Amino acid sequence: MNRGRFSLDLYLGFMYVLPELRAQGISGRLLQALMDWGKENGAGEARLDVYSLNESAIRAYEKAGLQGLLLNMRRTL
Repeated sequence: MNRGRFSLDLYLGFMYVLPELRAQGISGRLLQALMDWGKENGAGEARLDVYSLNESAIRAYEKAGLQGLLLNMRRTL
């Protein structure tokens, strides 16, 4: 699929798994389904947001092959 100089990217804003359903591989299966869909539909890359203090989510995303790219900083006024 030719989109000119722009590529189709996947974006997952935030994902939440209920505490009682965690540690069952749900996020990994969902991420894999998203990646598979993206490949089938011509996506160039996948991006997502995760809070920097959410270490378990960061580990899950890294396990799925994602890498840190940007750091969003803020300050309360």
